[in-house]
Formats: sequence, structure tokens, C-alpha cells
Amino acid sequence: MGSRQCALAEQTITATGLSDLCVAGGVALNCVAADKVRRLDAVTGYFAPPAASDRGQALGCALYAWHQLTGDVPRRPLAHDYFGRTYTDTEIEQALARDPRSGLVERRRTPYRWRRESDIAATAAQMITAGKIIGWFQGGSELGPRALGARSILADPRTTVSSDALNRRIKHREPFRPFAPAVLADHAHDWFDLDVPSPYMLLAPPVAPGRADRIAGVVHVDGTARVQTVTPAANPAFAALLGHVHQATGTPLVLNTSFNDREPIVESPAHALATVQACDLDAACIGDYLVERG
Repeated sequence: MGSRQCALAEQTITATGLSDLCVAGGVALNCVAADKVRRLDAVTGYFAPPAASDRGQALGCALYAWHQLTGDVPRRPLAHDYFGRTYTDTEIEQALARDPRSGLVERRRTPYRWRRESDIAATAAQMITAGKIIGWFQGGSELGPRALGARSILADPRTTVSSDALNRRIKHREPFRPFAPAVLADHAHDWFDLDVPSPYMLLAPPVAPGRADRIAGVVHVDGTARVQTVTPAANPAFAALLGHVHQATGTPLVLNTSFNDREPIVESPAHALATVQACDLDAACIGDYLVERG
């Protein structure tokens, strides 16, 4: 896998004399191939935008229009992928209280209880290390197709117990399909053969020697993992959660998948609550609020 992409990259570099690659389109979402391409000797830099599939066309069109109208090409480093709207505590409480203003359309009345937590990251970490599978809803949603700790389902990565339960109870998909690790960026090189940031989950490097058995729930059959590196600057709440997990288990990562049963990924607090009621999650953290079934 990736041999054709590698050949095309090398041909492009030879033809242009440029060794910094920017890759877009659905091919950029092939994280195994992307990791092989960025390791080529001829490649000095590699970048793929988080919205690399067809959904990113609107961004390209907007950039082109801006350039045509102004002659300028705005150049700003991409610091994160959380460009969705944020929701206030009032809006979250309206959803939890089944206020019609929240937009919640109830199809199932699965009982639940909720309360506000003083440290939602610590609470979430405690539940994950206890084997619970939780929804994680914080801040603005991700622009690209990957859940990156704003609209995620999180679980313990240390064994396949959680990943098997996720496929069986919640995702209803084939058991061979892997889940991804989200890891504190400062510790990523200790767990993966990764010497560059991977904030948008677009690279699948090999797991470091001797580490695969310790994170069996997120390792592919070929010994790689689709890694997301997390920093406090980009996502302070998610980084705090990972820090608590690291302190409790010695493992600075969690299993991370999208907050949904089937498409689409949840967007609003009301949608998150409806998903909790409709699927077999143990709990969800919506802002500072803990929602538990039963």
C-alpha cells in the first residue's frame, strides 16, 4: 500500500524541483500511504489539510476567490481543526433539560441523569481507566472528517476489550476495523515511530518496539496506528484528560473514534444527548456536564 503514491511523489519532485509536498483530495486520507510518502528521502516537508476530502473544496474555492479579488494569498499557520460553533452552558443545560429551544427531537426516552463536574477531564479519565466507554463533546466541532477530541468517543486503549465492545455495542461494524490513538504530543515518539506532529490523524506510523502489547486496542494488524498528537495549546481539555490518564496508568493516550453510531458525527448538545440515549455508551461529557445512563 502506498507504492503508487510514493512513485507519483517522486515523479512530481523530479519534474518541479520542489521537495515540499502539499497533498489534498481523498488520497490524503490514506494515512498508511501518507506516512510512507512523507518518509521518502526526496521529501523535505509534507502537509495535508484536515479537510482533505471533497468537503474541503469549498475552502479551496474561497481561497481562490479571495486571491482573484485581492491578489493576496493569506498565509497563516493552521493551529487546530476546531472551526465549528461553540455552545454555551445555557444551551447545554437546555438540551439536558429537554427544553424545546435546544432542538432536541426525542425518539427514545432512555433514562439518564446529569450533573456539572468541577473537573470534567479528571472525571472522564477516571471513567476511561475504569473501562467505561464515553462520549466527549467539547468546544467547536472538527472541520475535517476525523474526530479529534471535540466530538469523540473515548475508551481505554490498553487491551482489545474496549475496542471489541465499541464495535459490538456502539459502532455495529466489522471487528477487524481498527480504532485510533490520541496521544500527548510530548510522548508520541516514545510510543510510535513518529518524528513530526500528527494533529489531524492523517499519518499511520509503526508502533514503537515493545509498545504494541500495551496499547493493543489501537494497533492495526500491520503494526501501525493512525495517530493524533494532542497539545494543550490546540485542545486544552483533551490534553488535560490525556494527562490524567497518563498519571493513572502510565499510558499517555486513549482510544479515540467519532461520536456517532452511524453518520453523521454529532454537532450540537441536543444531538449528543440523543446519541447517548440511542446507543450503548456508558456516559458522555458534554462541556462540563456528565451524563450517565440509567
